[in-house]
Amino acid sequence: MNLTTSSDMTSDFYPLREGWSVDKGSHICFLKESNSPLYLHEASIERIDDIPLLWALQKRITLDNVIDSAIPRHWSHQGRSIGQLVMGWNTFILSQGDHRQVTVHSWVAHHRTVLEELLGQPIRDTDFTDDRLGQVLTAISDETAWQAIEDQLWRQSIQVYSITPQCVRLDATTVSGYHTVSEETLMQFGYNKDHHNQPQVQVMAGSIDDQSNGHLVALEVVQGQTADASLYQPVLLRLRDILQHKGLLYMGDSKMSALAIRTDIVRHGDFYLLPLAEVGERKKLLSDCIKKVVLGNQPTTLIYAPNSKNAVVSRESGLSSLPEKGGLLAAGDETFRPMISTFPNGESIAWTERLLVIRSYSEAEKEQALLFKRLVQAEQALLALTPEPKRGRRQIRSEDQLH
Repeated sequence: MNLTTSSDMTSDFYPLREGWSVDKGSHICFLKESNSPLYLHEASIERIDDIPLLWALQKRITLDNVIDSAIPRHWSHQGRSIGQLVMGWNTFILSQGDHRQVTVHSWVAHHRTVLEELLGQPIRDTDFTDDRLGQVLTAISDETAWQAIEDQLWRQSIQVYSITPQCVRLDATTVSGYHTVSEETLMQFGYNKDHHNQPQVQVMAGSIDDQSNGHLVALEVVQGQTADASLYQPVLLRLRDILQHKGLLYMGDSKMSALAIRTDIVRHGDFYLLPLAEVGERKKLLSDCIKKVVLGNQPTTLIYAPNSKNAVVSRESGLSSLPEKGGLLAAGDETFRPMISTFPNGESIAWTERLLVIRSYSEAEKEQALLFKRLVQAEQALLALTPEPKRGRRQIRSEDQLH
């Protein structure tokens, strides 16, 4: 029951019944349990903020039960379970934007009453200490336990969001920070174009595209010096185990275009859509495809935006110059080629690969702007070599003078 305060109810001696709470804007007064009337000066005031919401979202997918089923409680473990500790820690991270272990214990102390109400159980002083959270990290970092948690979370998400997977996206990224590097830690120095002087961890994520939303399914976290190409097949294997679907479309970047990865996808009855890395014979293949279009020997398909008045597919010969703005996105053509791959055991698999040669007009505009910028820079550099003649400066008029 909520009791709205007024000016005469703010006295330290205003009597309140057991179990009542005082609504004071963004604060709630939790009253001590007693059989006798209580007074406002005996109440403890805590901010609830977004804690109940964050807790409810995790409870909706039964995160605590999922973790506790994958990581049984040790006989000597006392206090809150690992699943409950993870939910409390997640709530702290999302609410405060702070991932440090050392600050969790003091935060729990400031919100102890509301967290106990959400847990339905008392919190021990040792539950959210730095040492206990370190034990939690050790428990959930076990590979078998982590994969079991991912699998169960996906099944719970299916029940909550009614997701039917059709398209799966794989993408790698890095997370950098100022950490001490040692051989056994995840943080290692690796290739990073943005933070080359910081150690990093390498992350490969597998998610499904649900209309305009993405839903994370599997995550692989490895040492920072690990190459992206070695992470695709382990994540693909886990995605198949979790999703239990065939005929899915897997998408990724050019590093996913290795023949072994494409063969693995086809072998399991799935499809792929990805840019081919321009290496080896593929460079000549792309050049030949473009040459056919430029010479007018291969008609192209014009692709318009879905909401455009011209949202139809038309065909024309050759590639025109950049069009006026009118919903036209790209032009291209397609061709097919036979593929065959042989496994070490002698088994072979054959399929027909569809090649799409696409010219994106927005991408072409960006490339033309970059080319123009580089030409201007080159012109300025050349003019700097031949300054206007004046006292003490001669103008270079021939190539021989440069040597």
